[in-house]
Amino acid sequence: MTPSYSEYHKIRHHQAGPTGRLRLAPLFDFMQDAAAMHADELGCGLDFLHRHQMLWVLARIRLAITRMPGIGETIKVLTYPTGGDRLFALRQYTITGADDTPIARGTSYWLILKSSNYHPLRPAAVLERQLPSNDDMPRHFFPIDKLPEIPPEQAIVRQQTIIRPSLLDVNRHLNNAWYAAFATDVAAELAPDRNPVDIQVNFQHAAMPGDTVFSGGIWEDPNTLLIDGRSGDGQTCYYQARIVL
Repeated sequence: MTPSYSEYHKIRHHQAGPTGRLRLAPLFDFMQDAAAMHADELGCGLDFLHRHQMLWVLARIRLAITRMPGIGETIKVLTYPTGGDRLFALRQYTITGADDTPIARGTSYWLILKSSNYHPLRPAAVLERQLPSNDDMPRHFFPIDKLPEIPPEQAIVRQQTIIRPSLLDVNRHLNNAWYAAFATDVAAELAPDRNPVDIQVNFQHAAMPGDTVFSGGIWEDPNTLLIDGRSGDGQTCYYQARIVL
């Protein structure tokens, strides 16, 4: 059982934004892919989940960004589990350049759900073997707490997105990287000349095909935005985010 997993990615043109730097959504994809590959190695990946009618879902993630790599640069994504917190399984990430210079570091909280009714299950009770705790490895952010709610009438709506089939993942709902993209689109409109240095996203409700997500934000302080994505009637909150610029 390998306690950690790492892989390398070369930044391609389609993964970069107007500045030639990696966009946040592809970085989230890299992290999600590394977690999935490591879960396979640990015996709790997609095959295991399908056999037992369960699924992993990302519940919360926080990422601190030192810099964004540019087109043609190779980066290393290192990930490893670090035990649990109640129903959550924790996983850490360290992203560096090929020369080991820091790029980003993050922590994610994952849930195992019963696929028939999305009921959360205790990882220690349903996994066939215990995940490595990696007590000697860094834990970047703990805890990752709930975020303040934005009163719907106060949010400045900057984006409206209809969830199309092309945005879905293997669990048949909106992939988590898109939520990060929605949040950073709001930030780009409210602060076009500033880049995220810290982002937390809490995933509240699965967005399904045909749903419309209205994303908007308010300033928590001069350097921090609170953002969420809601249904048109404001009753369903799909995600919350805090972005430090």
